[in-house]
Amino acid sequence: MIKLDREQMISAGVLAVLLLVCTVMTGLSLQMRSTAAQELAERHELLSRLEARAKARRDARAQSGAAPAAAFLDAPTCVGEIFRRNVGKPRP
Repeated sequence: MIKLDREQMISAGVLAVLLLVCTVMTGLSLQMRSTAAQELAERHELLSRLEARAKARRDARAQSGAAPAAAFLDAPTCVGEIFRRNVGKPRP
């Protein structure tokens, strides 16, 4: 049997503690990575459902015969009509 002196016993103990700490940290790292991957998958699924819902709404609007957005941007407004009527008239 190998006989170890005090210094060798302390060194072996420190090595064992260091090995234990490295093992625990590796396990925690893998657990955190697994949790992050699961959360990413959940968010990806949520985004896919949101995009599908937005596409369904967009398709429903297109089928309902609503005017495109450009029609609303080019439409005359009350303020614009008043301005056009009053341009060029002399002020009292």
